[in-house]
Parts: sequence; C-alpha cells; structure tokens
Amino acid sequence: MHDEDPGKDKTSQNCVERDLEHAARSLGTAREEICRLAAQEPQGQGEEQRKLDSAFEKSQLEVEKLKELLKELKENGSADLQKAKEHNRRLDEEILALRNRVRSLDSEKKVLGEEVERLRGEICDSPERKHLGNHSPGKTVGAEQKVQFFLISHFWARSVSEYTRATEAECLLLSSPASFLRLCQ
Repeated sequence: MHDEDPGKDKTSQNCVERDLEHAARSLGTAREEICRLAAQEPQGQGEEQRKLDSAFEKSQLEVEKLKELLKELKENGSADLQKAKEHNRRLDEEILALRNRVRSLDSEKKVLGEEVERLRGEICDSPERKHLGNHSPGKTVGAEQKVQFFLISHFWARSVSEYTRATEAECLLLSSPASFLRLCQ
C-alpha cells in the first residue's frame, strides 16, 4: 500500500488543503454573516423598540395634556355653573320683587277704583248737584275739584311708567273732570 504514487498523494493533499481553505473561507464568511445578522437583528429590534417607546411617550404626554384640559374644563365649567346659578338667584329675587310690586299695585288700583266709585257716587248723588242741576257750575266745580285733587295727588305719587298704565276712566278724570261727571249722570 505504500506503493502508491507520492504525486497522487500530493495532489490529493492539495485538493484537501484547497477544500479545507475554501471551507475555512466559507465558514469565516458564514460566521461574519451570522455576526452581521445577529448585530442587525437587535439593532432592528432596538430601532423598532425606540420607535415604540417614542410613540408611547408621545401618547403619555397627550394623555397628560388631555387630563389637564379636562381638569381646566371642569374648573371652568363649575365656575361658569356657579356664575349661572348666582345670576339665576338674582333673577329669581328680582322676579319675586316685581311680583310683589304688581300685587301691591293691583291692591292700590283696587282701593283707588273703590274710592273713585265712592266719589263718583257722592258727586252723582250730591243733593247740591240734584238741587241745582246742571246750571250751577260753582257747586259742581267744587265736587269736580275734589275728585280731581284726589286723583292728581294720588297719581303724582306713582312713577311715570305706572301712570301710563292708568285705566281709561282715570285718564278721563285727569283730563276732563266735567266729562267724567257727565258719565255719572
């Protein structure tokens, strides 16, 4: 067996050495590729993780901003609500005061109406008026002056706006007591 050709052994050894070198180079290239891929994968994952972390941080900041905005809205809303309640309370007080004033004016109007009717009755039923008839303006003027004085003194005490609400009969009395007296007859 040792008879084999030493040249063939050398060629065979060269082929094995070449194959071994080629395998070593391939192994080195594969190893480098593995290292590169291993390095890239965490970098890729790291980059992706950084993107996710950044998005998460932005979301957290947005949530905080929204919480602050909600808090401000609640505070402003409660302040606005308190102002509205206070305004409504004042309006309710004014409405109550106006209702009381209307009741008072209605009561006063009723009293004045009764007084006017009483005076009208006195003037119409006055014995002096019946006795003297329509031809004695002196006596009639005294009764007219009495009604006019009563009405004027009472209406001047009212405000201008209340005066404009006076009844038609009251206005007629103020403008022409004689016309009013004719209505009594």
